[in-house]
Amino acid sequence: TNLGTIRSDINMKLPVGQDPVYSGTIATDNFRLGQFLGDKNIGSVSLTGTLKGKGFSEKSRNTFIDGNIRYAEYNNYRYENIVVKGQLNKKLFEGIASIRDANAELDLNGTIDFNSSTPRFDLVADVAKADLKKLQLTKDSITFKGKLNFNFSSNSIDNFVGNARIMHAELTRNGQRLPFDSLVLSSDYVDNVKVLTAVSNEFKARVEGDFSIKELP
Repeated sequence: TNLGTIRSDINMKLPVGQDPVYSGTIATDNFRLGQFLGDKNIGSVSLTGTLKGKGFSEKSRNTFIDGNIRYAEYNNYRYENIVVKGQLNKKLFEGIASIRDANAELDLNGTIDFNSSTPRFDLVADVAKADLKKLQLTKDSITFKGKLNFNFSSNSIDNFVGNARIMHAELTRNGQRLPFDSLVLSSDYVDNVKVLTAVSNEFKARVEGDFSIKELP
């Protein structure tokens, strides 16, 4: 297609009155996924993988995925060497993923649930290395390693409800180690009032009322 190359070898059965049942392989080469999805932050992707399951619609889909992504572009950076294994049940993904990129090495497992209007995330990650400047995530030269535990719902930073934990962290800025090793961020509504708390080995903070998280200093 004009979006790139897609190759597939899928065996499919179409039982009368039931969802299609399928299994096989799929591969893409420089497929412009962001253009296909209408998301400017996503670029091209090249992958090979196997699929097995039934149903294609969001209401009935149940698919097992085992894929190797040679590269995937996001926010003007090309992440390389990604492995994804898991199950896509309707709009809920449960599984594991790993990245072995020159500027990011991590292992992640958990669930991402898009079945409700506000997506739900329950994830555990072990980050061995992340160069945030080279990943186009920060302007300053910052590197990070540590363990992450996310359990929250959100469709934007200002709609964040739940907890995010950073543990056993090492953070450097311009090559200098910062005195930071942990952070627990919690956001909830108490008597219809938004309450945000942040606790670190370096500080404690609490904000409550009508505020925008992304506008906080």
